[in-house]
Amino acid sequence: MTKKIIWLVLILAILAGGVWWYQKKNPPSWQDQSTLSQNSSALEELVNDSARLDKLIKNSQVTVDIFSNDKGPSANPATIALKDGVGEFVMDSKTNLTGDVFLVAVIGKNKVADGYDIFADLAFNSGGTGIFHNVAIFHLTTSTATYVSSGSLGDRIKVLSATALLTSDNSYDLIVKYLDRRDEEPMSADPTVTKTAKFQVIDHLIKS
Repeated sequence: MTKKIIWLVLILAILAGGVWWYQKKNPPSWQDQSTLSQNSSALEELVNDSARLDKLIKNSQVTVDIFSNDKGPSANPATIALKDGVGEFVMDSKTNLTGDVFLVAVIGKNKVADGYDIFADLAFNSGGTGIFHNVAIFHLTTSTATYVSSGSLGDRIKVLSATALLTSDNSYDLIVKYLDRRDEEPMSADPTVTKTAKFQVIDHLIKS
C-alpha cells in the first residue's frame, strides 16, 4: 500500500470520526426535527377539528377601527378581547357610546409556509341598525391564533365562504362569497343575491 493510499485512508477515517463525534455531541438537530413534526401534526389536528378551531378564534383578540359620524375613522384602532365570539368597545369616551363586535363564524382556511391563514366573518355594530361584516384573517401557528387584518364586505349581508387562490409563495387572492340585496331592495329585505368580493393578500395582510 503506497503512502498516498495510506494518507487517504487516514483522512477518511478522521472525517468519519468527526461526523460521528458531531452527531453524538449535537443530538438537538434530531430533537428539533421531532418537535417540528409534532408541532405540524398538532396544527393539522387543530385545523381539522372545527369545534376547537371555532372556540380558539372566538376567544382571541381582534382590532377594529373606532369611528363616529362626526369624527370619521380613528387613528387609534381598538384591540378587543373576544369572549365566545362577542366583544365591546367604547366609541366615544365623553358619551360612553359603545359598539359591539361579533365573530360570526370561521368561513375558510389556507395553508401557508408558516402555518395557516384562517378566514372568519367578523361583524360590528356602532350603535345604529347596521351590522357591518368584514372578512378577517387570523394567522394560526400551533395553538395560537393572531388577528392580522380584515377587509370590508357590506351591511347586513350573509357571508357564506372564503377561498384562497394562490398567486405566489407568499401571496394569494381571497375570494369571499356572500348574499346581498338587489339595488332596489330596502335594507330590511333578506339578502338573497349571491355576490363575491376579491382581496389581495400578501404575508397574511389584506392589501385591497
